[in-house]
Amino acid sequence: MEHALQCLARLIRLLLGPTAVADKKLACGTRLDVLGVDIKMSKKGFKCRPKKNKVRRWIQHMKESLAEGRLAPGAASKLAGRLSWGASHMFRFEIQLYKQYALLDA
Repeated sequence: MEHALQCLARLIRLLLGPTAVADKKLACGTRLDVLGVDIKMSKKGFKCRPKKNKVRRWIQHMKESLAEGRLAPGAASKLAGRLSWGASHMFRFEIQLYKQYALLDA
């Protein structure tokens, strides 16, 4: 898998230039961090969840807002976006899988 990753990086750099892909952004394996989301893969499928430090910050922010009894409109909007992203993303993914398997069974 590591060899395939290096081949892909070389191809991208050949096409787009030597700075197109940073080495620190290259990763392969059964556990990856992509844009702050932990992705863990297995033979059964995969699991996605926000990074633990992000979840801790979100919980702390919610606790502070509850203790104060107020939440600014902008902060409320950001929090709603953070919390709904995962649910809506996974819901769409599950529907796509259902449709795909339903078509295979037909």
